[in-house]
Amino acid sequence: MHGEFTAVVSRSEDGAYVASCAEIPGIVAEAESEAEAIANLSDSIAIAFEVNRDEAFREAEPGSRCLTVKVDHTPETLGSEALTV
Repeated sequence: MHGEFTAVVSRSEDGAYVASCAEIPGIVAEAESEAEAIANLSDSIAIAFEVNRDEAFREAEPGSRCLTVKVDHTPETLGSEALTV
């Protein structure tokens, strides 16, 4: 799977780095370093897509077609600059 997602990284009260995905509510990862939290978030996103895809295949009505859709459009972004809010 390829794609770019927005990681929102903050620090918890105990000092851990917490990364969440802005585009996919509920996808969150935590780690001792920012880099590890982002890597864990990437894994969590991939797993979520895999689980959701597998569930869609199981629940598809007989005769349904499951197709891959490529999304080429990317909305205007702030580029690769870090943004602290």
